[in-house]
Parts: sequence; C-alpha cells; structure tokens
Amino acid sequence: MVQLIDIESLSAFGFIHTNINAQTLRAIITRVQDLNVEPVLGTPLFKRLKTGIKDNDLTADENKLLQEYIRPYIVACAERRAIPHTSLQIRDKGVGQATDQNFQRSEIAQRNELSDQIDKDMAFYSNKLTGDLRDNKDLFPLYNEYDCDKSEDLKASGKTNSYKRKFSIL
Repeated sequence: MVQLIDIESLSAFGFIHTNINAQTLRAIITRVQDLNVEPVLGTPLFKRLKTGIKDNDLTADENKLLQEYIRPYIVACAERRAIPHTSLQIRDKGVGQATDQNFQRSEIAQRNELSDQIDKDMAFYSNKLTGDLRDNKDLFPLYNEYDCDKSEDLKASGKTNSYKRKFSIL
C-alpha cells in the first residue's frame, strides 16, 4: 500500500505522539487518504501521485503539491481521526477505553475542544490545497480528468470546507 506520507513525517509535522503503534498509524493514514484526500484530488490525480511515489518519478510540481499542500492536510486529518481511534479500542467483548498507568485521560469537553480546533485546521488545509489546484490547473491536468465509466473513480470535489462549528451532545 503506497502512502502519501510516512509515519515519521506524520509524527514530526503533527501532534500525534510517537508512542502510537505503527499499525494504528498506517490504518489512520490509509483511511485519511481514501476518505479525505482522494475526494479532494479526484481519483486520476490521486492514483498518479501514488504511482509517482511508488515509481519514484514525481515531477517537481507534483512533489511541491505533495509537500506543501497534501501532507499538511493529511497530518490534520490524521490527528482528527486519531482522537477516537487511539483512546478507544475495539475488542471481542466490545468497545472500551484504553488505559495506561502513566497517562490521565482528558475530559470530554477537552477532547471536543481539541476536535474543534483540528476541524478548523483540516478546513484550512483543504481550502489551501483546493485553491492551489484551481490556481494551477495547467500543472495538474489530472485534477479535472474524470472517467464517468469507471464507477470506482471519484471526481475531484472542487469544494472547500467551511469553518462550521461541530459539537457533541453528552
């Protein structure tokens, strides 16, 4: 599985602690790529970037897009996805909270505040990424390419995220 960011970069550029196991982080990165990044880029550009990483033949423009726009968006999305997935565990007897003797869990209000801030970060980086793609359509022709005959392809949304406030009911 080709990933657009490695675990070391995810930890280095974000707030995710290095003590989270690699398997969990790989799953988070995969879900973020599939659920957040591909819909913004569209399937053709998304696949091209993954192929470019695998074959080590990214263009300078693709590399800049990846480093300056896509990876910061992935980091913010991964942080958001990590909040529930690192504090809760799915086990054979149900879903429960993970505990550690050297760790004190935050309150729901604190987690909601963190989630709200990360949601704003995600929206900012999504807007920045979408804006760059729109401004540089000539550099990324695959951004607008879409084959409606391929049911697995996603058309680039072309939409930016709003800074809508999210809340939870206790």
